[in-house]
Amino acid sequence: MHPAKFAKARAVGEHETFRIDGSSFNTSCAQVGRHCVIFIEEGVRVDPAAITELRQDFDEVVYPLVTDTFGAETDVDGEERVYIAIVSGGGGWAGVFDPLSLLSLNHKDVFYLDPKRASGAGFAATAAHEFQHLVHCGHDFDEGYMIDEGCSIYAELLYANFSTKYLPEFDIYRQHPEVSLQWLADEYLERRNMGAHYGASGLWILYLSEQYGDLSGDPVHAHFIRDLVDEHANGFEGVDAVLARHGYDERSEDVFKNWTIANYLDDTGVNPRYGYESIDFAAAVPVEATVEFNAPELKDGSHSFPPVTLPAWSAAYYTIGSDDVGNLSYTCEENCWCQCIEEVNRTATVVVSPLNVSGDVVLTVHAEGAREHTREKYPSPGM
Repeated sequence: MHPAKFAKARAVGEHETFRIDGSSFNTSCAQVGRHCVIFIEEGVRVDPAAITELRQDFDEVVYPLVTDTFGAETDVDGEERVYIAIVSGGGGWAGVFDPLSLLSLNHKDVFYLDPKRASGAGFAATAAHEFQHLVHCGHDFDEGYMIDEGCSIYAELLYANFSTKYLPEFDIYRQHPEVSLQWLADEYLERRNMGAHYGASGLWILYLSEQYGDLSGDPVHAHFIRDLVDEHANGFEGVDAVLARHGYDERSEDVFKNWTIANYLDDTGVNPRYGYESIDFAAAVPVEATVEFNAPELKDGSHSFPPVTLPAWSAAYYTIGSDDVGNLSYTCEENCWCQCIEEVNRTATVVVSPLNVSGDVVLTVHAEGAREHTREKYPSPGM
């Protein structure tokens, strides 16, 4: 046992100063729970009933859910309780976790919530999001945004019992598949494409969980996400390491290809890898462009769509009309990937991606000839 544990239990009315983003906040203890202690910035009014509800939700739902799924907090302060500081920090955030609060600045297991959001299930959902960050930092402090933010969105989804009512980010991303799954630091710091990035990252973690891990139904893989959090390799390299540890032959690129198809089709009846079981989407994914192949000038020839500039690990979708879609084949620029993912009535849908490079992508449709590498529309899922 940590020698400081319970050396001095926090009491209601005690004072504590928290430092974050260059600011200091004087707070006082409002409630002490089984797994949390809640401090409120002095001078800030929060409905006591909302604080009680937060404490109960955190103790009974959020704490066991997050620790079972992602791992235990590091308990750097030896108090066996997580600090929840409700402060008016500004910056437009509903909640925030600062790694410096854990590692050096406050040296406490603490995350922060905005008092303006202190009502309803959204308060506890944000607590689940930020608590996941705290846990993740303790296991892998330099993990990138794609995995870390994805896990926090996944934590919110688990808390909501897979209701996406308060998670519009999934459909935001599906409306913008041209946004990269790989969330770069400059985009995060400049707050660009935030909704789409949150949605992509959350769907990526959910997809990994359903197809390879916790939600796959195989108890052997019941802690896939926890292993991902604990993996010190980051990003796709970390995903590859955990896939290998769990005995899968597939790697990130293979998963990404099927994931782009699942985001469009969401139909596990076509292929178990081509959809989600836990959630439904509100709207269809838009297509980049479409062409009708029955025009005389195209019927026996080929058509190249205009170039589209895509970042690495993004996608675009095209539809092609033809009275004989089975006689069409598809090619794209070198280093890019394309695949026919659906043929319904007289319309084919093709996905393209530059995979791990960025640049212009050109999809070309051919009215005659073999399908080349796109012939196998529905490859076996692989295990």
